[in-house]
Amino acid sequence: MSTGESLPLAAKPRASEPGFERITVNMPRGPLLQRLKREATASGASVSATAVRALARGLAGKGDAEDRLLKLERRLGDHMKASARDAMIQQELLVVVARTLLLHGGFEEDATETMEMRADAMVDRMLARVLANITAGRVRDVAAASETDGQG
Repeated sequence: MSTGESLPLAAKPRASEPGFERITVNMPRGPLLQRLKREATASGASVSATAVRALARGLAGKGDAEDRLLKLERRLGDHMKASARDAMIQQELLVVVARTLLLHGGFEEDATETMEMRADAMVDRMLARVLANITAGRVRDVAAASETDGQG
């Protein structure tokens, strides 16, 4: 071996900087690599630093499966509360409509106190039937229940 020739030396692995862990990613040449290089050039950062930022953006908000499940449970709980509130509003509107129809069957303007009491009693019975069906775990058609109750 002549003195002008140098022996090929194996590359020493570089030590990781404090707070960082060294990983190697083999990325195929293609549009993804080109976009990464363009972003690195535009931001004036290295391709490696740009890749770290892109990974952080991609993984941000994903969390682990348990976090996602907790978020889903929270959203479901919020949805159920909103649905319950909406159902209560619909029930109140239904009661107002039923009372109005019972009081003013022909939209007559002269409702007596007896008619109002009778309409209130009918609405109360209707709501009691619906509540009994819901508590018993079954929901029947209120109109069908009224027809069967009226026949017997």
